[in-house]
Amino acid sequence: MGWDEINAGKGGSLLSNARSGDPKVPPSALQRWQSAVADKHPDRIVLMYGANDMHSEVPMEEFKPALNELLGDLKTVVAPDNMVVVTPQPVLSTAGD
Repeated sequence: MGWDEINAGKGGSLLSNARSGDPKVPPSALQRWQSAVADKHPDRIVLMYGANDMHSEVPMEEFKPALNELLGDLKTVVAPDNMVVVTPQPVLSTAGD
């Protein structure tokens, strides 16, 4: 369709740094945004995070500031009207969360 898609997703990663000391958890979005997104100079960004934070029981008091920080950082890369922020996809296993 005339565009290049770069999927910089990292399975199992969190948005927040809540488990940054855990060697089994990939670097967080806060740790990776510069190299994974900004350094690629995108025209648009689609951000979908939160499922792993929820399953890791990251408190909202920690998740919300991390999300706000990341969105502020990403606004230095693209204008807000070129950014899509998606909540975690609903699945039966998380229906009650």
